[in-house]
Amino acid sequence: MKNELNSSDLRLRSIRDLINAKEKFYIPSYQRGYRWTEQQVLDLLNDILEFRNKNSGFYCLQPVVVKKLSNGYWELLDGQQRLTTLFIILKYFEGILSDDYFIEEIYSISYQTRETKENNSKDFLESINKIDSVCESNIDYFHMSKAHLTIKEWFKEKITNREITKSQFLDLLITSEVKEEGSILIDRAKNVRVIWYEVEDNNQNEIDIFTRINMGKIPLTNAELIKALLLKSDDKFEDNSKFEIATEWDFIEYSLQNDEFWYFLNYDDDKSTRIEFIFEFIIDKYIKEYEITNLNKSIDSYYTFHVFNEVLTTNKKDGDAIWKDVKSYFRTFNEWFENRELFHKIGFLISENKSIISTLIYKSKNSAKSEFKSFLDLKIKDKLKKEYKDKNIDALEFENSKEAIKQTLLLFNIQTLLNNEKSNMRFQFDRFKKENWDIEHIRSQNDKKPIKKADKKDWLDDMESLNLEALINIDKEDIIEDKQSEAFNTLYETIEKEFGEDKVFDKASISNLALLDAGTNRSYKNAFFPIKRNIILQNDMNGIFIPICTRNAFVKYYTKNIQDIRTWKEEDAEDYLNAIKITLKNYLPNQDVENAE
Repeated sequence: MKNELNSSDLRLRSIRDLINAKEKFYIPSYQRGYRWTEQQVLDLLNDILEFRNKNSGFYCLQPVVVKKLSNGYWELLDGQQRLTTLFIILKYFEGILSDDYFIEEIYSISYQTRETKENNSKDFLESINKIDSVCESNIDYFHMSKAHLTIKEWFKEKITNREITKSQFLDLLITSEVKEEGSILIDRAKNVRVIWYEVEDNNQNEIDIFTRINMGKIPLTNAELIKALLLKSDDKFEDNSKFEIATEWDFIEYSLQNDEFWYFLNYDDDKSTRIEFIFEFIIDKYIKEYEITNLNKSIDSYYTFHVFNEVLTTNKKDGDAIWKDVKSYFRTFNEWFENRELFHKIGFLISENKSIISTLIYKSKNSAKSEFKSFLDLKIKDKLKKEYKDKNIDALEFENSKEAIKQTLLLFNIQTLLNNEKSNMRFQFDRFKKENWDIEHIRSQNDKKPIKKADKKDWLDDMESLNLEALINIDKEDIIEDKQSEAFNTLYETIEKEFGEDKVFDKASISNLALLDAGTNRSYKNAFFPIKRNIILQNDMNGIFIPICTRNAFVKYYTKNIQDIRTWKEEDAEDYLNAIKITLKNYLPNQDVENAE
């Protein structure tokens, strides 16, 4: 299905521009009427007021999508609620407009299904200032009159509180300061504008276009607007250049849709079009390089698009140069992803915070590969040092060093994979991030005795899987039904002792902790070590992702002298901690690992 974005005229238009052109808008019958609530009207007014107080750039409304009709009207495919509300606001200023600004007529809006001799929405809107109460003759008039009264009350309150005057607010709507810069006319005024999005009349059915817009089939995101900006008709691109950009765009988006690639660089999926991720870093570069200060990210949902538009319209870069930057950033990210060492080390550094990516991009582009890898090692060491807060690894406790422990265990898994140079295994950052992986006790911190009948039955079923001598000739039903719980308590204590330890070690230390997903963690709660071990091995056999070091710990790979596979004792914990120290000896702060080796 062809996306109309590729064949549209896209530009910014100020409200003053719409007034000067005396634009006429037509809302066809397939659209619903005016339905903005009081809150939506207040949100628009408050946003414009906040924009004024920010004292920078211009305020841009959501896109307005139009199609030119043969009678000179614009068929309004999307944006009628916003333009109608702005019309009602302008009508509120009607006297001031004619007396002080010499504006006798603003743009007009007509609704197809509302035009009868008795009811005419165009006439109603034109005379809305005469309405002093909510009009209930039809549903459109009800909402329009409600909006008008909301606007009157809002201005009454703001003017009384001296937050703004009528003239100050009106200036935001109708001020225009067009200047010729080079061969281009640019509006430098601090005003309100719309993203004007004109669909060409190429025999497309307007109902089909409207339906696709409102079903999200044409996502008017920053990325799609930028795509339209780069590909719109002008003299800067030949057709083959446009085709190349469109093809390369699709390839980049397709590559980023690979979750392994995406979650290597990101912690969540908060973008409908993932190429926007690349644009964010490019605009940071442009803002610094070209000292762009007239745009405001905090109140502008199309901030990314506006930065690109500013760079293009002021001839700081042409579309081809911008696209070369996009490809350069993508190549950098892809090189990191394809290189196994870079993938793991960079993935660790940005595992929960991607703010470091800009620094890594700069260093990657301006360093030899060996120098860049040394830089990554230094940043990893700095990261752990910051988390450890002058402690050493032996002093890390579950309650007061959770983040340091989590980062250490994550790096332990990553470095274990990297140490096996012949392996092509890669850490699954996508699973790690999507499945809410966190710290889990290897031996439960508190072995919790089941109380309810159902929990007792589950516990006995688990114990049976271990083929314990204590369960021989035991009647499970009698134990479960025993109201005094004496038989069950005796059995529990016997088995607990079997899995107990000669010495009680610190179960809150990192030597008793591993990474595990929330689902597996919940499934065994405070179970004995052998039950946890069985569940993890079963999950591993079923293809569920278990970090390599977590699996190694539960199969007691790190234990030097295995006496009982079903227990986790102090010597197991000590050997596990020594393995962490040896594996991370180049990164651990305040740590002497000579004895560990």
